[in-house]
Amino acid sequence: MTPPTTAQQTKYEGMVDTAFDTADPTIGYTFAKSEQNLKDKFSNPWGFNYSPEVAEASLGAGQEELNQQRGLAYRADANQRRQGKLGAQAVAAGYSAPQLAQTGGTMEGSQTQPWGPAVIGAIGTAAGGALG
Repeated sequence: MTPPTTAQQTKYEGMVDTAFDTADPTIGYTFAKSEQNLKDKFSNPWGFNYSPEVAEASLGAGQEELNQQRGLAYRADANQRRQGKLGAQAVAAGYSAPQLAQTGGTMEGSQTQPWGPAVIGAIGTAAGGALG
């Protein structure tokens, strides 16, 4: 029997679909400021005078470097958003996973115990004996 869907679950699943669709706005702001700083570098009246050719070449190279860095930043952001959305969808899937319950039969048969508690108990007994 499938468990009923709650209002909170429906709201969460809706948030998962939209929360990870928007790129980080600080990436655009950061690179816009970097571009402005690059342009200002060549228009400083108290700074070194560049020839127009050198200024244009340096500005072009700087702009190309910023564009590559911006592309990498957006790609990393998109990857983080995909990973976040995948994790959130896994949680939502866990909320709606069917809960299995035994409705008939018997509890006869062999049962196994995980080895972890037995080992921990044996270590505790051995340590207690050594301290005593």
